[in-house]
Amino acid sequence: MTELGRRLKELREQRGLTQRGLARESGLEHNTLSRIEQGHYQPSADTIRKLADGLDVPPGALFEAPKAFAR
Repeated sequence: MTELGRRLKELREQRGLTQRGLARESGLEHNTLSRIEQGHYQPSADTIRKLADGLDVPPGALFEAPKAFAR
């Protein structure tokens, strides 16, 4: 799994979405999303934008480290 795949999965799960749910929200095929999360597919800029739209985050959020929890 790549860092992008981990981050995508994390954001998806935070929003309570399954891979199929996010695929539907972003207009992508489920198998494409699965391959990205597993690190078997490097998405294009257009696919990144669609994923970000489906997650309701800016595209850069897919490349950011998760925010540390405040203590």
